[in-house]
Amino acid sequence: MDSQPVSWINPKGPPVLTTGQIHLWRASLDLPYKTIQRLEDLLSQEEIDHAQKFHYKKDQVHFVTAHGMLRTILGHYLQTPASEIRYAFNRYGKPHLKNNLPGHNVKFNLSHSGNLALIAVTLDREIGVDLEHILPKLCDLQIADRFFAPREVGVLQEMDPQERQVAFFKFWTCKEAYIKARGEGLSIALDAFEVSFTPGVSFVQLEVHENPIESWRWSLISISLGSEYMGALAVEDGDLKLSCFEWDPKLIVEDRPQEVIT
Repeated sequence: MDSQPVSWINPKGPPVLTTGQIHLWRASLDLPYKTIQRLEDLLSQEEIDHAQKFHYKKDQVHFVTAHGMLRTILGHYLQTPASEIRYAFNRYGKPHLKNNLPGHNVKFNLSHSGNLALIAVTLDREIGVDLEHILPKLCDLQIADRFFAPREVGVLQEMDPQERQVAFFKFWTCKEAYIKARGEGLSIALDAFEVSFTPGVSFVQLEVHENPIESWRWSLISISLGSEYMGALAVEDGDLKLSCFEWDPKLIVEDRPQEVIT
């Protein structure tokens, strides 16, 4: 059950996004207070209000930080000040760029868990990303039996506890990334489709029970993020090149767009 071995690049400048590419950004949410303040200044009032709904201060700060980072990244791809970016939402709450923005064919998705965030960006194709902090207490066969497809549960039952913990989060992140890419939220049950892994292969097989054609429409990749986190990426018609970058506040926290789409 290998995950995609990726090299995380520290770019010298905002990378150029072209058709046929996926840019995946990894970022630590533990930042200096002044940097977090600068990111918060980029948010809309709706985002600030949403952050304040979280009970714990740490969760509020992580929401602000992750969504501020997303804005800095999109701002550079769109050649638009990050604070001026406006989102629209589909009926299930998946965000997309308003059509009056230049470069509104940019598609994106954000996930954050623990002290880490992942942001995926591409052009013209739906995309979803999921990130989970690997917590042993969440790796429970009862949870798997409740949410996963029967064959997925069977795979987990045959594993020893240490293998099972990693596999559980691979299943979970891949399934969540697919649901997020579809943009239909909880209307898609986690057991309505299956994912499976081949040893030594990072790409994940997808089987949608009620629509076999849908299985060929998407590509799923399990992303290696060390021993504490598991990530996954789902992209529509996914014959695309993946590049992975580290988010650096010194690089793109300033609200000064540069041309990075061709």
